[in-house]
Amino acid sequence: LHLLQVMYGCELQDDGSLGGFLQYAFDGHDFISLDKDRLTWTAAMDAAKITQDRWNSERVIAHQWKDYLEGRCIEYLKAYLKLGDDRLQR
Repeated sequence: LHLLQVMYGCELQDDGSLGGFLQYAFDGHDFISLDKDRLTWTAAMDAAKITQDRWNSERVIAHQWKDYLEGRCIEYLKAYLKLGDDRLQR
């Protein structure tokens, strides 16, 4: 039995700039992460180098994640913040 974990998040700064991250772990150990500004993947262990090379040669996955982190993820974040604001105003 093996375990694959994915952790991602997006950030909206006060100045309007966007941030975000995406990391994969395998069996509880860091595996690979995305540099969304450079659209490159970085292996965190030797076993991830094959994945790194393949994903870096096919930029589609990185572009899709960047679009998600800077688009839909930010939309969801704003919606959650608004819901929290509305509840606090009660």
